[in-house]
Amino acid sequence: MVEQIEELYKLINHPVQILEQLKSQLEKRVDELEASNLELESKLSSCHQEGKFSDQELTSGGEEGYPPSPRRSLCTPPPSPNRRLSSPHISPGQATKLFSSLSSTKYLSLVRDNPSPDLGIDSDHGRVSNSETSDNPDKSNLFKLVEENEQLQRMLHKTRQALENTIKQLAAANRRKCQIERDICKQLHKTQHIIRKARVNIQSSENGAERGEDAENIDPLGS
Repeated sequence: MVEQIEELYKLINHPVQILEQLKSQLEKRVDELEASNLELESKLSSCHQEGKFSDQELTSGGEEGYPPSPRRSLCTPPPSPNRRLSSPHISPGQATKLFSSLSSTKYLSLVRDNPSPDLGIDSDHGRVSNSETSDNPDKSNLFKLVEENEQLQRMLHKTRQALENTIKQLAAANRRKCQIERDICKQLHKTQHIIRKARVNIQSSENGAERGEDAENIDPLGS
């Protein structure tokens, strides 16, 4: 009976250990994703700061400066949710070059869309198109960086949900384990009580047999 209880205890304890290992692995994965997310957010913030600085330089007036227009903005459109991640990593120097290129593109787009106030002629469309074509790789790198950040956030959310589910399963397994331990203790107490009663009965029967033998030995002497 005790061996069966021990085997049952081992059988229940094994999945609990597996869940604890899974919990530790998920916690490690969450830490890695959070670190990657922080790194990407710092890169994005540095990129936006560089972009704002370049935009201020463009709108700061001069002999060839133009008044600021609402259309002149460095805000990039949100990435498409269907676009897949190919994940480049850019350095701060590359980010500076990227936003300088984007600022130049916005300025050329403004010149293209608005004719010259003095001459009444449009800007060179071919030159603008060539500049935009050369800046497309930098734009795609920025979009991919934003997409990578969003994908990491989704992965982090899913990992947290998996960790929460694992913690719930682990808590339920621990409750079952505690209940089984209580049942085992109760069964052991019952078994010990039965053993004590059996010992008392055996001892009482042995004592009764000894008294009967003593009485038989005393009767012949009395007669």
